Amino acid sequence: MVELELKLNARQNVVHIPRLLTNSMGRRFKIVPNSLAAILYPYDARLEDVLASLRVLIQDLELRTQREARANEARAKKTHNPILPCTDESKVKGEAR
Repeated sequence: MVELELKLNARQNVVHIPRLLTNSMGRRFKIVPNSLAAILYPYDARLEDVLASLRVLIQDLELRTQREARANEARAKKTHNPILPCTDESKVKGEAR
């Protein structure tokens, strides 16, 4: 899957839609937002097709989340240095050499 990062033009308050999207989806869209995400789809798309596409996107996000979690676990294992108990009895008793 392709991930695009778009930046809102602060002066004009508009976003440039990349040609990659306009070539495949046309130049008229509907956007359904909530407080964290939005769905962008062609204005004439059938909602059942939009839902099917969303299911694919959700699966992709779930896979990315799983990969990220595994990568974080692997990183944590590499950097984890457990403190081993001291086996030198003279140091345990506080004796100096």
